[in-house]
This record gives sequence, structure tokens and C-alpha cells, in this order.
Amino acid sequence: QNPIAVFSDSLLRPVVQKLLKAPPNFYVNCTPGGTAGHIQIELEASIVQPSCVYFVAGTNNSSSSDYVTLRQFQNLIYAAKQKFPRTPITVVSVPKRLDADVTWINKLWKEVACNESVGFLEVDLDYSNPNTWKLKDKVHLSLDSCGLPAFFD
Repeated sequence: QNPIAVFSDSLLRPVVQKLLKAPPNFYVNCTPGGTAGHIQIELEASIVQPSCVYFVAGTNNSSSSDYVTLRQFQNLIYAAKQKFPRTPITVVSVPKRLDADVTWINKLWKEVACNESVGFLEVDLDYSNPNTWKLKDKVHLSLDSCGLPAFFD
């Protein structure tokens, strides 16, 4: 069976570093600091033939304009559809950050997903629990059960 491909920014770095175990049929590509534009480059260079594609990206677009972010999201989805024309594609919502509002990013992702007829998966975590995040950076999810493991499930 072909793997499930996940293209991500640094949110899934602990999976790549083997600090959190992914199911054996997952292929995880992680681009720390990468915007959707950087993740598109990784996608285009990928040699994996996935059964489905997930994007966990967008948090690093928080300092870009709406226009730049929208174009990068559109281009990433277009590139995925070109590379994997018969493969289901899903965008995963950006988890809440303690240092920045990402609501607008998720609205753009949802708009692009709808316009491009790809899936959009809204992830709901226990954001009231301070253990959800690594306390030192307020961006990345912790390895506690309420953080990244809950997100990855």
C-alpha cells in the first residue's frame, strides 16, 4: 500500500526526529521555518507515490500579506494536483498559537480548499490546557498527550 504523505512545516519535526512515533504507512516531510512556498518546493522534489496527501502548513506565513499567503496556498494545492492528479489532498488547519492569531490563515486555507475541491480538516485541541504547547516558544505543540500526539491522531 502506498504511504500517506504529510508535508509540514516545523510542527511535525518531532515525528521526523523520531521523538513521536508515526504509523508505519506515513511519509512525513518536515520543512522547519518553511512557508507554503517552501513546502511546495519539497513537494515537487518528492519521489513518494502516496495514497493521499496532507498539508500541515501555513503557520510560517503569518508574517506575510493575505495576498502572498493566498497565492502560496493556491500554488501549493495546484502543484499537488499536478503531481498527484488522482490522489486525495487534504489541508489540515493551523493549530492556535500563543504568540500570533492564525484565524485568518485558516480562513484562507479553508477558502482555497473549497475553491480547489480538496479536503479541509479542522483540528480541535484542548487549547485551555497550558501543556498543549511547548512553553518556551508558544508556537509548537508539546509532546504531552494533549499536544502533538492529540494533533497527530
